[in-house]
Amino acid sequence: MQKIVLITATEESNILHHLSNNLGTLALEAYLSANTDIKTYVVDTVAEAIDLRPDMVGISSVTETYRIAIDMAGEIKKQLVIPVIIGGQHITGCVESLDRVFDAAVIGEGEETFLELVRKFPKLDDIAGIAYFGRSGLVVNKRRPAIADIDSLPLINWKKLVVKLGIPAVMTTRGCMYKCSFCSSPIQWGGCRQYSAARVGAEIKSIVDAFHPRMIKFFDDIFTLNKKRLKNIVDIIVNEGWNEKIVFMCMSRVGHFDKEVARLLQKGNIRFVFFGVESMSKSVLGGLKDRPSTLKDIQEAVDIAYDAGIKTSCSFIIGAPGETESDILKTIKFIEKNEKKVFDIEVNPIIPNPGTPIWDYAKKRKLVSNDMDWAKIKHHSLFLSFDPSDYIYLNKKMPFDKFAKYADVFKDLFRRINLDPGKQRYSLEYFGPRDIPAKLKGSARDF
Repeated sequence: MQKIVLITATEESNILHHLSNNLGTLALEAYLSANTDIKTYVVDTVAEAIDLRPDMVGISSVTETYRIAIDMAGEIKKQLVIPVIIGGQHITGCVESLDRVFDAAVIGEGEETFLELVRKFPKLDDIAGIAYFGRSGLVVNKRRPAIADIDSLPLINWKKLVVKLGIPAVMTTRGCMYKCSFCSSPIQWGGCRQYSAARVGAEIKSIVDAFHPRMIKFFDDIFTLNKKRLKNIVDIIVNEGWNEKIVFMCMSRVGHFDKEVARLLQKGNIRFVFFGVESMSKSVLGGLKDRPSTLKDIQEAVDIAYDAGIKTSCSFIIGAPGETESDILKTIKFIEKNEKKVFDIEVNPIIPNPGTPIWDYAKKRKLVSNDMDWAKIKHHSLFLSFDPSDYIYLNKKMPFDKFAKYADVFKDLFRRINLDPGKQRYSLEYFGPRDIPAKLKGSARDF
């Protein structure tokens, strides 16, 4: 019987990489287990992977951990003569960066492609959705069509695989209907497909039965995209009584949030909502967002959420190409105006995610390349640790030293809003140090 090990490349020092388990590798394990008799393990460390003596290893990686993934593959191959496969957001967006340490890359959605790869390896030429090195160099096969009926995919085996949930997450949608210039989601998923409300309910139930969490996060780009489906999901939450035991959080978009949506979130105890505001400059928004909301609509969404008692998190992007001092001051003014209405803020210096229009812009200016130091493309959600001196700055309209000065202004706002003692006490009611880091059962349990 074959044995497969799946592992996620993580940066040990970045706490964000340990807050939750990778839904991608967990979903891949569920698919392999449901469709084959292959023993599949999901582990945290290379040492665990090697100890299991597998026939194949799959590594999942984002861009900032791609160098780590390469090193992991090299370490595995020093000990075992087996194929190592790379997948995830980075290699999908920049297949040209495929390192020869990998025997193949899975591009985009992984379930069907990886299963076919497991069955056919080393015959690779007719497998859709992969890349590999042939005799004449890099070969990129045709892209595999997206799975049409995602409800047919098996549920994640939470109880079997996970010791500690971290932040329990449920993805109820694959992809996004928008194509924003900075976002890699459309590249990874190729479109937008939603699970049915019944399937979402089954996913929640599997987590609740196994772990009885205090909080669950809906991990979609826009959870409120379909109002009818949202109502059906909320009805399931209420009928199961989960709204009385669990606090939910979700991500939304201003154009898909109104008073009716707010009432539905209230009913389902979806108490936290995240908006990607990005900027309060119309011109900057036009360069970042696909079909951006108006500035008036952004303010109305924040007001509606506040009046409904929903805790609002707003994210902002700074350093975008073309952003002027006037633009950035408009964003600062908005934050200061709504300081009492938003629960917290997220500040993200823009990064060139491979495959996006922002990546193409940065590449044209020779600020990035297919063989660069990938650790430089780092997300800075933990904004207080942001170091401008180690950042790929894209904006020609504002001198770098002025940008660095405004980054400090945003840090002061971040501290003032996010580190409020009352807010921290409120958050600890639902999630705290005892919940992290997320932990897999891995090789400790032979299933």
